[in-house]
Amino acid sequence: MFFKHISKDTGISSFYYSYNGSIGADSYSYEIRPEEGQYVLTVYEMQHDNYGELTGPVQDTILNSIEQLCVEMEIRKWDGFNKSDPHALDGDGFSLKVIYKDGSEVSAHGSNSYPKGYRDFRTRLRDILKNDRDVLFEAKRQEFIAAGLTGDPTSAMINFMGRGRSGSDKYEALIYREPVRDYNVNIRVKSVSGDIWDEGEYSFYGVSESTDRFFAGLKEIVDRLNIISWMDYDKAAADYNNEEWFQIDIGYEDGVISAMGTEHPDNYDEFRREVLALLKELSETVGGDE
Repeated sequence: MFFKHISKDTGISSFYYSYNGSIGADSYSYEIRPEEGQYVLTVYEMQHDNYGELTGPVQDTILNSIEQLCVEMEIRKWDGFNKSDPHALDGDGFSLKVIYKDGSEVSAHGSNSYPKGYRDFRTRLRDILKNDRDVLFEAKRQEFIAAGLTGDPTSAMINFMGRGRSGSDKYEALIYREPVRDYNVNIRVKSVSGDIWDEGEYSFYGVSESTDRFFAGLKEIVDRLNIISWMDYDKAAADYNNEEWFQIDIGYEDGVISAMGTEHPDNYDEFRREVLALLKELSETVGGDE
């Protein structure tokens, strides 16, 4: 179907959509509204709650694209939809409000119950807004990176998981400066290559007096390799089935460096090698069993 450019006089005036996921971190909302002679997009994602609401200007063409989507999906037929499935124990829900410049509105809500075409609408809406959303989040991410984190690390979750041609080694670690329940070190290793540990499977769980030394070493590595630039990194490699998957969460009193993916950021190999050496040294202060 061919759509002409939509006139400002007949198009959408403002738009609001929220998604409430079954897992709280999945929830997010988009709002586009006129403000001081331009349109602004406001995005909130619970997964990035520390970012708060992010707002920035968008082109009229964004609303044109959303208008075309609404026409294709016959959104006007959704007006007044308000249904839920009382038998569902888990699931998701949505809320939608579209205000047109002719004064008409579309309002729809659902919880585990949806109007025709809803899933397709949700996916295509995210695609339309992705670039503008990414610009807002990247600007805020760079603010956090520039501000930095103070003090020393107090906790670390570090995972390296080989996949396909990247190998079969697996390293999982949870380290705390102070004991949590009955441990401050929990390291699990499956070594196939024998690179760091001899071949075999190992578990190191318990309390170590050497975590201060570990975190001092970790801080030196993080600072020298500029690992704060990894903050909120999340990218998948084109051949993700054959690239090592990694995940880190390095906690400070005033924030956390979180990163994950199969496409590896700058200084990844050095970071991996040096951190695994630190973990190997720390594991020897706990004891373990094959």
